Amino acid sequence: MMKKFLLIFCTTLLFWSGLAGAQTYSFDYEITAIGNHLGDSRNLHFRFVRDTTKIYVNSEVPETRLMFYRNNKFGPDKAMIYDFRRNLMHDFAVISDRNAPQLQLKYHRSYKYPSLASDTRADSATVHKLQENIYEVKGYKDDRIYVLKASISETTDDLLAHIFWFDGCGMVNQMMLEKLRSELPQGGKYFSKEFTEQYVPGSTFHIAQQAKKKNFKVKLPDTKRLRKLMSKK
Repeated sequence: MMKKFLLIFCTTLLFWSGLAGAQTYSFDYEITAIGNHLGDSRNLHFRFVRDTTKIYVNSEVPETRLMFYRNNKFGPDKAMIYDFRRNLMHDFAVISDRNAPQLQLKYHRSYKYPSLASDTRADSATVHKLQENIYEVKGYKDDRIYVLKASISETTDDLLAHIFWFDGCGMVNQMMLEKLRSELPQGGKYFSKEFTEQYVPGSTFHIAQQAKKKNFKVKLPDTKRLRKLMSKK
């Protein structure tokens, strides 16, 4: 009887410990990207010229990333954790405190979004090696083409999953990443410090970025709803 009780107790403890652990996101790299708008094939007036984006990533968990957004209106800047494995987004306000030892985030809300795997409109993706360490990857969806030209270099940790992201093209991003990785020597760890993203028809952007080690954790509130959302692997 005692052994059965201990087994149930330990199993329950492990279950809740797993949930508690799942409510903390850990990031080990900070990627700073500077983007420049090079033009638009549709000759549209475009206000964006130059922008700096900061992203926190986990080199061991490519399905998650923490992105920061400047609020041009009244109110604090925002941060968003994207959890592609669980199809979750967690929204935060960035608290400005120069005396704080590290960045402060105030939790706002969490919500689910439709799985990218349900997007069946993605047609295909291709990859071509243009020259040593320079690759061109094209993704096709509906009547649009997404073109990535990237300089790829080897690194100590694999950050390839975080080097680019085309807006509004769903699973094409994943298809392009898989095609690019298939062209690279297997078993390597990669990053790109410079690349261009081209939307056809649409805009072309040049991005220069750097990655540095970072130890940052984000703990979510311990609520019944979040435990349920986070328990879905």
